[in-house]
Amino acid sequence: MDEEAATAPVPVAGNTGDAPQGAPSRTRRLAVPATLTLVGFVALAVLLYFVSAHTVRGNSDGATVILEGQSMSTGHLLLHGWSLSLDSFWTVDAVVYMFAVLFAGVHAAFLNLVPALVASAVIVTGVYLVRADWRGVPGFTGSATIVALLALPSFALATFFLQGPLHVGTAMLCLLAFAGLRNGRFGWGWVVAVGLLAVGCLGDLQTVALGVVPALLAGAVAAARRRDWKAGLPTSSAAVASVVLAIVGREIARAIGTFVLISSAPRQSISQMINNLGVLRDYLPKMLGVGTAGFGSGGAPHFTEYAHLVGLIAIAAGVFVALIRLLLGAARGHYDATAGSPNWRLDDLLVFAFFGAIVVFVALAMPANTSAARYLTASVIFGSILGGRLLARATVLLHGSRGRVRRWGPRIASIVAVAVVGVLLVGVDYNIAQPKPFQRYDQVGAFLERHGLHDGIGDYWSSSIVTVETDGRVAVRPVTVAPSGLLVRYARETTTDWYAGHKFNFLIFNTLDPFGNVDIATAFSTFGRSSWHTRIDGIEVLVWRNPFTVSLHGVS
Repeated sequence: MDEEAATAPVPVAGNTGDAPQGAPSRTRRLAVPATLTLVGFVALAVLLYFVSAHTVRGNSDGATVILEGQSMSTGHLLLHGWSLSLDSFWTVDAVVYMFAVLFAGVHAAFLNLVPALVASAVIVTGVYLVRADWRGVPGFTGSATIVALLALPSFALATFFLQGPLHVGTAMLCLLAFAGLRNGRFGWGWVVAVGLLAVGCLGDLQTVALGVVPALLAGAVAAARRRDWKAGLPTSSAAVASVVLAIVGREIARAIGTFVLISSAPRQSISQMINNLGVLRDYLPKMLGVGTAGFGSGGAPHFTEYAHLVGLIAIAAGVFVALIRLLLGAARGHYDATAGSPNWRLDDLLVFAFFGAIVVFVALAMPANTSAARYLTASVIFGSILGGRLLARATVLLHGSRGRVRRWGPRIASIVAVAVVGVLLVGVDYNIAQPKPFQRYDQVGAFLERHGLHDGIGDYWSSSIVTVETDGRVAVRPVTVAPSGLLVRYARETTTDWYAGHKFNFLIFNTLDPFGNVDIATAFSTFGRSSWHTRIDGIEVLVWRNPFTVSLHGVS
């Protein structure tokens, strides 16, 4: 026996000499990163809230999900009576809004604050997915890359990344699921991943393209890399199990009483999909701030595009390298299982998720509609994480190099990085310095409140946004024209509770952007001539002396 071992003191059961010293040490090791994460999250949320507030103009799509959260906060957790599309966001964004409303009631600020919180959670999750494989300088490099790409966005990216609900929360659930599957084993991580993907499917069917199919394909690739079908079973089975769980959950909710699903965005024709592939080459760079024609720059100087070009190159390189490694690994049966090696399983999941979002864009994007770029936001998120992981890997190689490369490489890279981040900060500062987007519905809501008008109806795009912009003090419910020519409930993104037993005394509609054939003619045909009316910046307001009801037999 070793002499030092023989003479070393032997711990005695019940001896507390070491315990008090060890426990605080472990607590501190957990407390420090937790504190830094919380501080970072709050800082990101504050920054992104201001970016969102000066970039995003609220609309009724975003306002409707706030009202979903309000309904859930009053105990209607299954949203019984609602008619929602396949991207209902019931179990995704609406849950966040539910807690926000429980905490502070309905507030117009949530149109910008909640998306900023969700975006911050995406960035923090992305940083975790880098730090899980690299520490020190490589981990910092990869993390900083993700923060620079997503927390200092171009005006175009901010428009979609910081507006709710545009599937950013869905991407976050998928990222958390990928974190649970990154080790390729059954266990608690697998259970959490199955639950998250199922939750995502219940609230947004895009989860299938962004999380379920990527997990299924990544499992198949893992089996090919290892030349063992069992190697990919945990990942692929998680995809299958999540779909089964989502179907069971939906059937249980339906049996108890939940919302009705209605048709969502139609799939485009083959010719339009081919055209969308061409549009993709234009839209994706513009989302990242390279070439802003048609997307706007938020007032940022033209030279900021050079910094965004560096970000575009980082994302493109990250996706390309990960894709090549995936294809070669599957073809050659190669995988790196050495200690400290980057997690190829996670890279494979992110690559498939990136292209899953591309498929969604190609399949759903409408012709000549820049708002369709929202389908590319998830691609930017997944691509940014791949870019960060690539630069972390490159930093490891750079520090392992010799001679001048090792001496000057990190210095040059640091100078370039500081310059790029500095320029991106200039662009964000210009965006924040701009006046907040003009919201004509602020004036409409204020007018209605001044005249004691609190219960009314309107076209879809003029309704829920006024309700939220007035913090719920004025309730405007959407209507549309039925085949009979009369105005009835708009049975899409609405609930019967808004109409049943309620009487209304005014109608508003946007004369500059008509929707649903809601106009003076259909209003007079349905409710008779109004007592008086006025126009506020293109918004027509009609008021009746005698309150009226609205038919529940709506059309979508």
